[in-house]
Amino acid sequence: AGYIDYKEWIKSPTEISFRKELSSSTISYSVNDLRGFMIDSKQETHEMLNFKLEKLTRTGRKPIFESLGKYVNRNKEMIEKQAFVRVLARGKVNLYQFVDKDLESHFLVKQNDKLEPLIYHIIEVKNELIYLKKYQAQLTNLLTDACKKLSVESSAYLPNELKKIIDNYNECFEKTSLPQLKQKTKGKWEYGVELGAGYTTFTYTFPTTYANFTVKGDANFVPVGGLFFNYVFARARGKFALLNEINTYSLKSNTSSEKENNQYNIQYIALQNLFRYKIYSRKTDIYFIAGLSNALTISNKSSPLKNVTGFQLKINKGFFRPDEQALIGGFGFGFNKLMLESRYIIGNGFAASLASKTATRRIEFIAKFNFGR
Repeated sequence: AGYIDYKEWIKSPTEISFRKELSSSTISYSVNDLRGFMIDSKQETHEMLNFKLEKLTRTGRKPIFESLGKYVNRNKEMIEKQAFVRVLARGKVNLYQFVDKDLESHFLVKQNDKLEPLIYHIIEVKNELIYLKKYQAQLTNLLTDACKKLSVESSAYLPNELKKIIDNYNECFEKTSLPQLKQKTKGKWEYGVELGAGYTTFTYTFPTTYANFTVKGDANFVPVGGLFFNYVFARARGKFALLNEINTYSLKSNTSSEKENNQYNIQYIALQNLFRYKIYSRKTDIYFIAGLSNALTISNKSSPLKNVTGFQLKINKGFFRPDEQALIGGFGFGFNKLMLESRYIIGNGFAASLASKTATRRIEFIAKFNFGR
């Protein structure tokens, strides 16, 4: 027993980092050193397997054949694999999931020490895609002694559907086979602090007697900071997460026109709700984010600097609305507990008048420290 550096693997690992105690030094174990390992807190088991897979990708450009006959009589290019594969079900028949470097899932079944990959190919024949679900025939032949009808014919090549079939089959023999391995996993929370800088620009468009007039504010770097509370969904092995943030940011800019020069200095506090999709997870996570921001004004020190008469004017508070809404998009990288993000934000600004528009554009660079990882 000890502590494994759990990386929420999307790609099946070939190596893990282990510590006997939290204060101990890290030891690396490869597929040549271990038969498998278990993450108790996640109830997740990985077993070392050697197997062969045919090199026919289902993502991107599909393999092209002149006819189905050419596909049937093809020369199979088999690739040997060795990895820690995830155990989805255990009993009279075991079910495993292997994810390759292209993030394609492959499933394997094992009965009486015979390991067999479940085959699902997508090929192109005369500009038409053909879905060859051989795994359904494989499961039908393998599970003929089931005590009840199994929904093999309607099953998709997905972990939850294949697991349900194997679990239902193993229940027929649960008194004589190994205990059922429960693979129910739970989501988890991430929480921490974030700090960075935003580079903000805005344009102010307002009506005049003859036409709309637009002025552009100068750009400035302003600090950004706050707290985050993220929920990582258990399904899809941690790819999806809901991000909840409480942030503060500012708009600091000056505008100049023929009539007056204005200084804008507005401080906001925002509740931001985003969706995160992780496209790669190993030593470095790579992910995309998108969502909405709803902000309230907590300080407004804006003022006209000087009008044409040369006298200082007081600000008209009715000119400003008390909130701002924005769209957020961006990407990030994760390194253990540290995350670095770049975001592009489009806001509707501060103008309260329906006839005026203050479109804001902000680029943010944020560093996060995740205490809950």
